[in-house]
Amino acid sequence: MTQVPQYLSAMTVFIDGVGLLGTAKQVTLPKVEITRETVTAGGFERAMSTGVFKAMEAEITLNEYHDSVFKAANKLAVPPLFVIKGNLSQDGQDYPIEATIKGSLDIDDGNWETGKEAERKLKVYVDFYALKVNGTEQCMLDAKNMIAKINDVDLLEKARTHVLS
Repeated sequence: MTQVPQYLSAMTVFIDGVGLLGTAKQVTLPKVEITRETVTAGGFERAMSTGVFKAMEAEITLNEYHDSVFKAANKLAVPPLFVIKGNLSQDGQDYPIEATIKGSLDIDDGNWETGKEAERKLKVYVDFYALKVNGTEQCMLDAKNMIAKINDVDLLEKARTHVLS
């Protein structure tokens, strides 16, 4: 049986409980990566996990200049929370997809050009990231609370008990 691809057919961005920030032209979600060291043993080099997650970044490109962005950015002590909601379509079915991202923020209003769509890029240095597809949480990474749930398994649970108890 051939698998029919999924298509993202719509996407909106909400911020800090303010509500709808606007439509997103493009979103680059954080990469979930673990640092690795190269180890040589038995005549082979292997990449071994250190158990430490790399710093995460996300980028949201909006096609409007909404004032809520700067309102959220001026709260240095409390980084803004973004919720990106989308609709996945596959073979006549629609599914919700939702990414939640929290972190400090850089704002790039780019170049202005007559006759071109407005574009505001937000770079988020991520402290919290969660991804839900069709209501199921696939990952939840919380750097401040040392939680790394992947498919409902907390990969840092033992490490947390070793260093915090």
